[in-house]
Amino acid sequence: MNKFFALLFACVVVVSGVSAKEIPAKPNPQRLVNDYHGLLNESEKAMLEQKLVAYFDSTSTQIAVVIETSLEDDDLFDYCQRLATSWGIGEQGKSNGVLLYIAIDDKKVRIHTGYGMEGALPDAICKRIISSRISPNFKAKQFYTGIDEATSDMILAAQGEYHYD
Repeated sequence: MNKFFALLFACVVVVSGVSAKEIPAKPNPQRLVNDYHGLLNESEKAMLEQKLVAYFDSTSTQIAVVIETSLEDDDLFDYCQRLATSWGIGEQGKSNGVLLYIAIDDKKVRIHTGYGMEGALPDAICKRIISSRISPNFKAKQFYTGIDEATSDMILAAQGEYHYD
């Protein structure tokens, strides 16, 4: 009987692992703006990258933006956790990374924080940033503006200067 349960458990683990979306390789050289969907033009990516690198250099807090076409039926939270862990977003030992993940075709967005950023960017503020910055701008096809405003609000929140409109 124990062999049956061990085999059943192994099958469940194998099947559940097969359905998980593959994490893209960590960019080399490292970039903070990673648009695998082609949503942003080169100038927009460069402006965001410059802003996020300057913020990282002055604070050691790393904000990464990842844009993909689809989650491929993976769970949003689980995928973001695996991606942030795999890429090592944030400074090791401080867990101060933030991932802004966007799956265009699925219309899914998540601001995923490391433990060191949960106080500055709790779920309520993250949801507020998504609903006030990303959602309305994306509906108006202003993708860069939505991402730019959202990352600016994340920076303000991390500095304790974010205020609801």
